[in-house]
Amino acid sequence: MKSSITRTCAVLFVAFVCFGFAPLKSQLKSFLGVRYDRVLAYSFESNPEGSPPVIDSKGQPTKYVKKYMALAQSDIDYLDKILSSPKTYGEAPASCFEPALALVYFKNNKPVIQIDICFECNHLYSTVPIKASRIKWVHDDNGKRIYPLDGFSKKGGDALYAFFKKLRYVK
Repeated sequence: MKSSITRTCAVLFVAFVCFGFAPLKSQLKSFLGVRYDRVLAYSFESNPEGSPPVIDSKGQPTKYVKKYMALAQSDIDYLDKILSSPKTYGEAPASCFEPALALVYFKNNKPVIQIDICFECNHLYSTVPIKASRIKWVHDDNGKRIYPLDGFSKKGGDALYAFFKKLRYVK
């Protein structure tokens, strides 16, 4: 009995040493409910013609990317808290959308979520809908919803801006 416990412990130890903590890391789940194993932040050239592709079909940065970096789990948790809060949204965005920042969540080296952010437009676009951004709406005279107030609130925009400033992606 004692030797089987010792053997099991030894096998687990070797597995963790050889394979790292990947089994635990692969269980991470974003605030959007999507599983991921890493998140990269990108700074890229803004384009009035539309958002340039940040990553190619293989998940590699395109020529438009100025810089990018993998985020620490503490940074991801901080962003998830901001992006999932209804207090981050509630203002009208500008009609333009020329993002220069992006967050891409990956699972097994494949993008599963991309969030493009434009501070000039006071808005973001996510490939997976962000429920918190759809809380406040503009209504017509009959009470029918017309469009969401999904632009950043002052507090939300300031928190996101401070985060990207810490990364030296904005001035």
